[in-house]
Amino acid sequence: MSGRIWNDIARARQGGPEAAWPPSADYLKGRGTVSRCAYQLTPGFSPFQGHFEGRPVLPALAQVLLAKDAAQAALGRELRIEAVVQAKFLALVKPDSLLTVYAQAPEGGHGEWRFQLRNRPLGAQLENDVAFMRLKLV
Repeated sequence: MSGRIWNDIARARQGGPEAAWPPSADYLKGRGTVSRCAYQLTPGFSPFQGHFEGRPVLPALAQVLLAKDAAQAALGRELRIEAVVQAKFLALVKPDSLLTVYAQAPEGGHGEWRFQLRNRPLGAQLENDVAFMRLKLV
């Protein structure tokens, strides 16, 4: 993966991971510790470039990479995506927004992680669900 994308992800992350209550009682309830990482997505964030010209939206692959980054931040070590077990993308993410990734780790940090991604556009009061996913990370 391009070093530019990883550098942009690191710059977009707002501080480190923090413990959090899951925003959706249904998706992350009762499955272990949940951490949260927030990402400030500016128009200059590289995944927006060329997707789509004149109407930028965050590609699904970038959302998967942000989820992986949140898991790595929570554990403090590198992880590899072994499989995308499930991914459901619900809404578009546009520039000038704050994307919050809620990550739920399996026992020991290796195995199937659950993620809920929520977005709050600049100036908006509420965030909305944009994706749910399960990734096998090792």
